[in-house]
Order: sequence, then structure tokens, then C-alpha cells
Amino acid sequence: MEEDMSSLWSFYKTLESQPFNRIGARLLQIGVGAVILYRTVTELPFAQYLYGPDGPAIGSTITWLGPIGVWVDTVFYSAWGVYLTLALWGLGGLGLILGFRPRLSTLLALIGSLLVELRGNTGDGGDNILRLLLLYMLFFHPRIEQLSATASGTAVFSHNIGVIAVYAQLIILYLVSATTKLQGEVWINGTAVYYVTQLDSYGPPWASVRELFKNPWITTLATYSTIFYQLFFPAMLLAPPTWKISWTVFGILLHLSFAILMGLVTFSAVMISLLLFTLGDKEWALLAQVTKRWIPKLIVFVDSDCPYCSWTGRWIKRMDLLGLFLVTSYRTDMSFRRYNLDLEAVDREMHVVRQLGDKYR
Repeated sequence: MEEDMSSLWSFYKTLESQPFNRIGARLLQIGVGAVILYRTVTELPFAQYLYGPDGPAIGSTITWLGPIGVWVDTVFYSAWGVYLTLALWGLGGLGLILGFRPRLSTLLALIGSLLVELRGNTGDGGDNILRLLLLYMLFFHPRIEQLSATASGTAVFSHNIGVIAVYAQLIILYLVSATTKLQGEVWINGTAVYYVTQLDSYGPPWASVRELFKNPWITTLATYSTIFYQLFFPAMLLAPPTWKISWTVFGILLHLSFAILMGLVTFSAVMISLLLFTLGDKEWALLAQVTKRWIPKLIVFVDSDCPYCSWTGRWIKRMDLLGLFLVTSYRTDMSFRRYNLDLEAVDREMHVVRQLGDKYR
């Protein structure tokens, strides 16, 4: 009993003092925000038909708001309320992409997702997971970009709870999907992908691709690899970094194929963001170390006395998740001279030096 309590206390201290998946959490925010922004932009021209009072959509907020839902419905189901809802939803997505007030942006995105899902009839399977992810993302640290690996406190504990919830949701999603597939005859005999790709309404639009999946070897491999990936996904989360990265790349390619061949664009985008999330900070550090041989280092010289330059530099650092940029002020850092730049040049405008090995531009 005492050992169990000691283990629980040790686990609690880890949750409080070691932030998990800092890069992955930020990438998940960007991915989810991009999906929401994509949907608002593409659905805006058809907003009245999809969600308006004279459109085919049904659903009422009374279901989960009770009497208050009557007033919410009056706003949301009005002609102008539809555009207001999509605008707030899109602002939430844009805020997540930029990392601006992430918890407020997440809340706007969550409310918009709930209303659109309740009223809409255009879901592709990604709506449920999107809504759940937004709920968990409310727990993420509000300043992920500035969060150090040694940060601690209640906010870090809350962040880690959100990260664990996302992991648990993804594991449940894949296990349920895999076990459900194993109950279907077409999945067990390896022909499921064949039937999907031959449908006019759900399959690929290219005749050559449909012919490709008439090959029994290809369609059987595609069917079983999908089940295998989902079924053994939890085990691969515990694999060494190189195996885990390879497994993640395979999953990304798998979901890209769903987007291209089946048209599940937003669902696949959410799932790819989730897979990128599962890579821990150590895996991202390994990827950065390997790719630095081919990816140039970008040095940005700004004027620290210029508010616009300083603001631009801060946004560059905020969006630079992989540490590819070095933002520095020429007023305190004279290293610009080694790149054949003079004081007059860097004082006149911001400069970016692209350096790869000994070569620079």
C-alpha cells in the first residue's frame, strides 16, 4: 500500500513538473485551427442553405441547454445569426493557428463546433473527434511556445492532464475502429478496400486507381495494413523513437490516402494533426537533429528599437516550433558583418540570412 502511494505521488510530481508534448500540443492547435478555418471559408457561401432557417438542417440547443436553448436558437437560427456563428467559429480557428489567447480561441472554436454539429448535416466522421479534442485542449498551457522543459506548477499539471486525455481518446478511437472492422466479413477476408474504392459516391474519381485496387494483392495488403496499424497503435507509442517516427509517418500516409481517395479531407487533417501530436519532444528533437543537415538555418536581424520589427520578431519565434529561426537585434548583435552586411543595410530594413553549412545567402 505504501509503495502504491509512493508511486502515485511520484507520478503526480511528474505531471506537475514536466510538461509533455509541448511541440505536439502546439501542432495540434494549428491543425485543428486550420480545419475549422477551412470549413468556415468553404461553407460560408452556402451558410444559409446549410444552417439557415429555411435550409434543410435540423437540431436545437434545447437538447443540452434546456429553456435557455430557446433564446440561443432564436439567434443561431436567424439569417444573421448563422453568419455570426461561423465568424466566431472561424476566429477561434484563426486564434488557434496564431496561438493568440489559445484558451479563449479554443472556447470559441468549441462553441462553434457544437452549434454547427448540432445544426449541420455535412459531417464526415471528424466532427465528434474535433469536438472532443477542443474540450481537452482547454487544459493546454496558454503559453506553450514559452513553456520550458523544466516548468512546473498547476498550469503544467493541467496541461499534462489535457495531453493524457488526447492520448487516451486516440487510443480508444483506433481500438474501437479496429475491433469493429474485425467483426465485418469484408475486413476479415481482406476485400473491404476493394469495395470502398469501387463505389461511385465514396471511391476515388480516377479509373486507373480503381483498377489498381482490383489487384487482389494490393487490396488485401491495404485492408490488413489498416487494421494492423489501428490495432497495434497503442504498443507503438511505447516503441523506441525511430520506430515511433516510422509508425507515425506510415499513419500520416494512410490518412492522406483517405483524404485523396475517399475525399475525407477534414477528418484526415484532424487525424494527421493527432499523429503529429503523439510525437514527444524527444522525437521532435531527434527529427530536428537529423533534418538540420538539409534544412538551412535562418537568422533574422531586426531593430529592437522599432516596435513593428520587434513585433514581427516575436511572431516569428512564436510560430517557429522546430527552432529553425534565430531572431536577433543588430543593435546588440554585430554578427551581421560576417555575412557582408553593413550597418546601413540592416538599419534600413530587416534582413534574413539563409545559412546551410558554410554557404549563406
